[in-house]
Amino acid sequence: MKGTLTRHSDFGSAHVGKRHVEVWIPENAGSNPLPVLYMQDGQNLFHAGDAFAGVTWGVAEMVSRLISEEGLPPVMVVGIWNTHLRIPEYMPQKPLAEWADPRVLERFAKTYGGEPCSDAYLRFMVDELKPFIDREYNTRPEANSTWLMGSSMGGLISLYGVCEYPEV
Repeated sequence: MKGTLTRHSDFGSAHVGKRHVEVWIPENAGSNPLPVLYMQDGQNLFHAGDAFAGVTWGVAEMVSRLISEEGLPPVMVVGIWNTHLRIPEYMPQKPLAEWADPRVLERFAKTYGGEPCSDAYLRFMVDELKPFIDREYNTRPEANSTWLMGSSMGGLISLYGVCEYPEV
């Protein structure tokens, strides 16, 4: 993997439990501020030993290839590790609360270890993580340079985040 990878271990939050956050900056990124791609399930991005099923998503390699071969401008990738509350944190809270039968919510909490708490997870990203990244790294903080991405439930929380905080 080319570039610089920095781990912020046990990143704290007033909204959700601690988790690791990793920041990857591509090789030869230069001195210009970078757009930022925030990715869910961050443990799957860079290290096979940490990834689910022992296989990474190859994000650094793919972004590096897109930069060198396809002319993609350099982009910083922030990998947000999930916790044991992955499903409650990634399940869109407002639609579920509005439309689900209370028995469904009760079963959800029993099955997944807690009630949906995605609104708190989004507050963590918007109020704590993004300001930290923008303060500590040379970023382009505008909404049109800030992206969310994930797979499966990570994709769902990313879509929910874009809907809830389009201005960010």
